[in-house]
Amino acid sequence: MKIVVALRSWPHVHYYRSMLFSLVQRGHVLHFLFDPRLSALDVRDAFEEFIKEAPKTTWEYMRIRPALSAYGVTALRELRSYGRYLVMSGQSDYYRRRWKKYLPFLFRFALLIPGVHTVLKMPIVSTFFEKIENVLMPPASVYKHLALLKADLLIAAPMNMRFSREVEYAKAARALHVPSITPIFSWDNLTTKGIMHALPDRVLVWNHVQEHEATAYNAIPKERVRITGALLFDKWFLSRAITSREAFCHMHGLDPVKPLALYLGSSRNIAHDETWLIENVREAFNKAGLSHVQLIVRPHLANFKIYERLNMPGIFVIRTVAAENSVRPNEGAAEFPPHLLPPRPRFESRRHSDFALRNTPQKIQKRKVVSCLLRQPVRTRHQFCSLI
Repeated sequence: MKIVVALRSWPHVHYYRSMLFSLVQRGHVLHFLFDPRLSALDVRDAFEEFIKEAPKTTWEYMRIRPALSAYGVTALRELRSYGRYLVMSGQSDYYRRRWKKYLPFLFRFALLIPGVHTVLKMPIVSTFFEKIENVLMPPASVYKHLALLKADLLIAAPMNMRFSREVEYAKAARALHVPSITPIFSWDNLTTKGIMHALPDRVLVWNHVQEHEATAYNAIPKERVRITGALLFDKWFLSRAITSREAFCHMHGLDPVKPLALYLGSSRNIAHDETWLIENVREAFNKAGLSHVQLIVRPHLANFKIYERLNMPGIFVIRTVAAENSVRPNEGAAEFPPHLLPPRPRFESRRHSDFALRNTPQKIQKRKVVSCLLRQPVRTRHQFCSLI
């Protein structure tokens, strides 16, 4: 079967690679389509690693709308997504304000008029936007392109982020009677991004929570939703630590007999410098009579240099390095290449620690998913402070 995979950019291969590699293993042929504008800003590492293991994989760029047409369509879609934020219950106002910044100046100016927000909340307005979307046909070049590819299936993702040009291919697929699916790539993707402006035949969600978010907040019919689990975390099921706790501790200068606490570092955009917080945690341990607890710090892969300044007794910083970027799979998973598995220090630090700490509650759900797989309790900064 020939499967066309329309993705936003090269790095997005990472989020679906277990599924994509499984399709290759079953003998299916994959042909990738990437957004030419967004891909130009990203590195190809994730995709290059994938095609090393699937050399028959091919790719090219998507066909896109002319600039003027794309601007108008994008503006309408972002206004429609903004209206969704106004009716979501329990949603942080931060995300509404963030999406408002994406709107064109004239739209933002119009929102200052009293009553406009009330109008946008009305169901009839939502229906109006949906009608407009239904008459917004993809460019002829997209229809022609997909028809020439003779696809048996279209995988289009993420479908609801800004400038999601894969939406046009999902629309063309429906017109050409090509079945389509959209796997959800992140735990918060259905609540903190935009609306899916084209409905695929199937939406693959992680759990019942996302099933509710898909139907309640994105107007996706329940019969089109399938719960498959989180593709992003498949690698944690395929791996086991390759060293014992004793060997791991010896490698990093730790005492295997004493408890290990793991601090999960944040990305630069979440918390650029949290070394002060780590030092406060260490001091809190000491004052609470827990000086024997060893505090491991695992920096975010894109925000590790700031931790070089940490030089406090009882704090151990563990970085992921290229030479250690592999894990030996367990029995039954030997066919998966190393790059599909979690980096060794990341996996082992979670595996051997007794509990984990995390600064940002907004991200704790994702961390809990991984840590539950390893039977490891997780605490946010606020939860930790309440215990101490």
